[in-house]
Amino acid sequence: MPTFFLTHYFPKNFQSSPASAEAATAWFERLGPNLAGRGNPASETRRFGDCSNGPERAVAFTVISTDDLEAAVALAEAWPLLANGGGVEVRELTMVIPDFSSFGLSAHH
Repeated sequence: MPTFFLTHYFPKNFQSSPASAEAATAWFERLGPNLAGRGNPASETRRFGDCSNGPERAVAFTVISTDDLEAAVALAEAWPLLANGGGVEVRELTMVIPDFSSFGLSAHH
């Protein structure tokens, strides 16, 4: 299953509140088994909402696994801060298989 890196751009001058924390918790619960590990370089990108970056913007990330890019986008579009001027960038991660031959090892060693 492909893995996707979601970059969350918080609304400018965002101030956390109990309501925003509750909405974020619900969003993470919705990810359920799609929530994945970390690592690997990013490749294909899709952006929607305000993804401009600057010192006044908080940025966070989440790594998820889904069947395809459209499923990842559907989960990302439900991020609650999009409705308040935030943005989300979705990147499919590329698996890199290291070449261990120079160390006398195989990738399966």
